[in-house]
Amino acid sequence: MKIIRASAADSTLIAPLLDQYRVFYKQAPDLQAAEEFLSQLLTRGESIVFVAYKGNTAVGFTQLFPSFSTVSLQRIYILNDLFVAP
Repeated sequence: MKIIRASAADSTLIAPLLDQYRVFYKQAPDLQAAEEFLSQLLTRGESIVFVAYKGNTAVGFTQLFPSFSTVSLQRIYILNDLFVAP
């Protein structure tokens, strides 16, 4: 198992997982929209995605979104999405 931080170039490999994740939450499948969404977020640096690979196959991902903590006066990251293929 290998875990890497994804770039926009990885969007095509991660999109099927994101699509499955959305379907799990009762959303209609839309692979193209999933890929575009990921690509835009990663290109603009609006999220951080880590992908788990088994061999050359992406088998899971997690997505973090930046935010801020007023209490600690620091930047924080919110783990928003976590999915592992069945």
